[in-house]
Amino acid sequence: MGKEQERSILVVEDTRVVREVIGAALRQAGYVVLMATQGQEALELMEQNDVNMLISDVRMPVMGGEELVATIRGMQAYRDLPVLLLTADEAAAAVSRDDVSIIEKPIDLKALLAYVSRTLTNRGATATPDCQQTTAELLPLYEDEGRGHLAAIGQALEAGDVLAVKEAAHALKGISITISTTAVEDISPDNGNQRQSR
Repeated sequence: MGKEQERSILVVEDTRVVREVIGAALRQAGYVVLMATQGQEALELMEQNDVNMLISDVRMPVMGGEELVATIRGMQAYRDLPVLLLTADEAAAAVSRDDVSIIEKPIDLKALLAYVSRTLTNRGATATPDCQQTTAELLPLYEDEGRGHLAAIGQALEAGDVLAVKEAAHALKGISITISTTAVEDISPDNGNQRQSR
């Protein structure tokens, strides 16, 4: 593989704002980024491209992160692929796999990039992302997606669909925390709510 191929990272996340924040930070740091919205889509991309690291949410429609990891561990080409799972779920954070690392949401971009740099064989891409610039560029996307989730909550409340209310609220919380954390990341002396579990 060439050096550029050795920097290829697949980001799998169903929340667009979170996906774009992570993708933008990785690109600014010099990595080649592929994106998918759920596990099945990720598998299709992995069949068509060389992937050197997987960064995946745990809770996603169609195929979640744990099922995705279990599937790729059965694939010869990706049996030893470095995997970083992202989760805001305490239950999911306790996933009992010794072949993945876990970082809790909201995402600490600097910690994520440090993990990527340590893990990949090619450590040439080590630039620090401009978090405030990334946030400013994604604010219109956050506004649009936030409106959509609020509308979904309202519709679910009218329909009496408790599960749909929880899902939409969870998504709204995720994008709100991601944007607010990214905006203050450069001026905060300590992001103590982030931890790498493994």
